[in-house]
Amino acid sequence: VLKTRLVRARMSQAARTVRVSGTMHRTFGRAQWAALRDVLQAWRANVHAAHESMKAVAAAQLDY
Repeated sequence: VLKTRLVRARMSQAARTVRVSGTMHRTFGRAQWAALRDVLQAWRANVHAAHESMKAVAAAQLDY
């Protein structure tokens, strides 16, 4: 979740798309870019962990 409320968007896992419905203009300074980078890196790590977990579940179901 981006807590800045600068982008309104919906993500579709099935279609593998992100639809942006609105944005708000804002000037970012170096500190804001660094904070956004940290949030996105954490989000990416969480998505990767969830993906790996789902692969493990799918593999276990195939073995069963």
